[in-house]
Amino acid sequence: MVDINKCREIVKGEMEILHEEIEKFNQNHYTAKLNAADFLECVRPHLVSIERKIGRNSIEYISISTQIVDAICEKILVFTNLASADSIVNKLPPSDMVKYYANQRDNLTEALNICRKLEKMNMDYAYQIKTFNKIKGDIERTCHEKGIETRTSIQKDIDHLKTVGTVIGEVTMETAGCLISMAVKVAILLVIFLILMAIFGVER
Repeated sequence: MVDINKCREIVKGEMEILHEEIEKFNQNHYTAKLNAADFLECVRPHLVSIERKIGRNSIEYISISTQIVDAICEKILVFTNLASADSIVNKLPPSDMVKYYANQRDNLTEALNICRKLEKMNMDYAYQIKTFNKIKGDIERTCHEKGIETRTSIQKDIDHLKTVGTVIGEVTMETAGCLISMAVKVAILLVIFLILMAIFGVER
């Protein structure tokens, strides 16, 4: 964590607010839902402000981005790891216990969507490779095992175009096959017609 006192004066305000928001997020009481998207939306304007002032590649930006990603990943791991379900349930009021189990599929879907947003943030390279990518991969595998759609909208569009292309190709081949078959039949009829004409011509 970057010492706020060592940050450039121009972004000290943003860094202080972001550290407070991360602390608040870490201390939030557990609920039946992950709710990480709200936190990400809350910190986004301050990140954008830092980016505009000193850039995405600044030490301050990379450091605070990594802290935000790490805070969210910690909560994602707790909410999506069935082995840790008991530790969450014990902290929930009785009315939320049933909701927690009912929301597990939604929590996995949100975790996957959040991970896709987080990967666009300029976090520390070593953290991204060693920690974040592994967590994201585990979430994708779990979603796949639970039958949750893991394709992005772009991947869906590409798959749709491939399907359409395959169908059109098959229809074209079938149509071409029909045309060839029809052409052969017409040629046979023409030959028979010419033979008959020749026969009748000779008889005359």
